Amino acid sequence: YIEPRENGIYYLHWTETVTANGRKESRSRRRSTGTADRKEAEKVLAGFILEKDAAPVDGDVLVVFLLEDYYNEHVSKRPSAEVADLAIKHLTQHAASCPISLISRKWCEDYAAKRRAGLVGRKSGNGTIRREMGVLVAALNHAAREKKIKKADIPHVFLPEEPPARDVWLTFDEAEKLR
Repeated sequence: YIEPRENGIYYLHWTETVTANGRKESRSRRRSTGTADRKEAEKVLAGFILEKDAAPVDGDVLVVFLLEDYYNEHVSKRPSAEVADLAIKHLTQHAASCPISLISRKWCEDYAAKRRAGLVGRKSGNGTIRREMGVLVAALNHAAREKKIKKADIPHVFLPEEPPARDVWLTFDEAEKLR
């Protein structure tokens, strides 16, 4: 089932039966849908049910689940976890119920446009957007390494242009004038 938290974001709630010390135990689990919109949360729930009940069809794994698994299994143990956590939050807002098979140039351009306009997070430039989309690439590669998806199913993630370098170098003439 889905239920909103204090922050307005809906969470999936379910119970798993696990075997521990030779006994079966029930454990409650929860996972963010990444959206405050009930209809989008219901789509994520539907995708979750399909993912749990059936073997995934190539390319139908939801981006949200890959990002969360990547964070839990890999990023949370790193010092840079806060930066990746924010990137995952923004990507999750955009990809609420999107399967990886729908990642395309248009999807990437839509994300970049929403980030630039401040519709997802606050207004950001190409450098921030490239870094966040790099987290998506890393999550997709992690999922392939962990055999959650096939390497061939990894979509190409189109990155915005690199911003100009921050370092400004003086020409020889400018340096001579300063001297």
